[in-house]
Amino acid sequence: MNQRAETQKSSFWRMFGVYLLLGSASGVMLWLSLPGFELWYLSFVSLVPILVMLQGRHGKTAVLVTWLSGSGYYFATVSWLSHLTPPGWVALALYLSLGFLLFAILARVLLQGNPRLPYAVGIPVLWLAAQLLRSLPLGGFDWYLLGHNLYRRLVLIQIADLFGVFGVSFVVITVSAVIARIIHLGIWRGFSDRRDRGEAVLGAVYAVLLVLASFTYGTFRLAEADLKPGPTISVVQGNIPQDLKEFVQSDPNAHLDKARHMWETYVTLTRPLTKRTDDLVVWPETTTTFALEGDRTAKHDYSAFERKRILSIRRELDRPFMVGSIRMVPEDNALRYYNCAYYFHKDDGSFERYDKIYPVPFGEIVPFQGTWFAEVVEFFMPEGYQARLSAGTELKLFKLKAWTFAANVCYEDTKPSLNRAFCRMGAQFIVNLTNDGWFRETAELDQHLANSVFRSVENRVAQVRATNTGISAFINSKGAITSHIEDRQTGKHRRVKGVLTDTVMLDDRSTLYAMIGELFSWVMLSVAALWVLTRLIGRVVRLFRRG
Repeated sequence: MNQRAETQKSSFWRMFGVYLLLGSASGVMLWLSLPGFELWYLSFVSLVPILVMLQGRHGKTAVLVTWLSGSGYYFATVSWLSHLTPPGWVALALYLSLGFLLFAILARVLLQGNPRLPYAVGIPVLWLAAQLLRSLPLGGFDWYLLGHNLYRRLVLIQIADLFGVFGVSFVVITVSAVIARIIHLGIWRGFSDRRDRGEAVLGAVYAVLLVLASFTYGTFRLAEADLKPGPTISVVQGNIPQDLKEFVQSDPNAHLDKARHMWETYVTLTRPLTKRTDDLVVWPETTTTFALEGDRTAKHDYSAFERKRILSIRRELDRPFMVGSIRMVPEDNALRYYNCAYYFHKDDGSFERYDKIYPVPFGEIVPFQGTWFAEVVEFFMPEGYQARLSAGTELKLFKLKAWTFAANVCYEDTKPSLNRAFCRMGAQFIVNLTNDGWFRETAELDQHLANSVFRSVENRVAQVRATNTGISAFINSKGAITSHIEDRQTGKHRRVKGVLTDTVMLDDRSTLYAMIGELFSWVMLSVAALWVLTRLIGRVVRLFRRG
């Protein structure tokens, strides 16, 4: 008996070791396929080891290892947060990994025995449903979908103007599902009967046709594009380290020399633009030392001082000027802070403003203020840091000569619904003001840029990115990054300073995505929910029959 138990124990650990290898292989391939590493082709096979494992006999172990693999993947993926807030890094990684856990449980339960959907269809439905659910709470975190990894494969991402980035992800996960199913049917079951062979052939044909349809549609949409030149815009990237910005903005009067250095960096980069004939100059998010509104004491009006400096630059340029700054609003013996894009379109000091609608959860705003939850979150924040921003409420469009455009701030260019709303209002292009200096020279900068690409394809709208430390770029409506700031000698595109001038190319095509938004992803979630419901109803019915 003891020998039998020892044998079973040894067999379990061998199996567990094999599963860990399979899960680790998926995690590593997922990580290497991300923007910043650019091994995009691994996206099509990265989930195959996990999917093979989930079809095996040891379901509970497979689910556990899938969650562990997802956790390891996200710990590596969001490591750009680790130096800023280690507890936040751990919390975000574990939260995102719940998508893997949910998917693994659903795949194991719903696709065993007599599933309602073929494997090649069921896996994409469940994967996208789990990814949508984890992106919804607290304003959402719409990053790290499989489709994002293909951001430079223009022909394959054009279907985003139909179904968004979830549509691109559907194609990618379908290929993985078919490969995993063929491996299971062929290697583990040896194509034991005609039905297995038929399923393998049909799955392969289905995946090939899906990729071919995506490729054909992409080729057509790229070929038919008739882009017309719009405004010429210059963006200025000062590369001010975030620790220096925080140091100065905590008490500018105590660090006047450093505050002067920050200001002069941007002014020095900007002044040569007076000799150019562009239509708009853009500085990034929170570039100013003082808030442009509301920053005053009994003795000093710092906002008036800052607006005077901005206006002097505007008059030197003799053209519209956009800059990111904080706005302070007194309310109930306290101050509300807004992260804003200011547009100085005239030289008389008047301006228009967009208040950021989606402050970064846990970074710029702590949810559930006044509760124990908020107190716990604030306890784990970096010393001296306060997430105190308020959310704006109004969508805003700006005029530049004959053109209409919108501005968004920081990670708002990763919010599909917001950018779709701007385009439905009539925005012909979008200007993004970003400061990714928090994340130094990590791949976060590339991943942020990759998200922006999909907003352009989804709505057929060009984007202009003005960032503090990178990656400032122009993206056309086909999703092509037509230009970006980099060091010409080293090729570096992170943590460099420079000025980029380019022409925005306009596209008057409409898209299905602009009309229906994320309907495709919600259909996937609805199908998954209905699938779970029918399985539960079936189980209840069987219990009653037995009774």
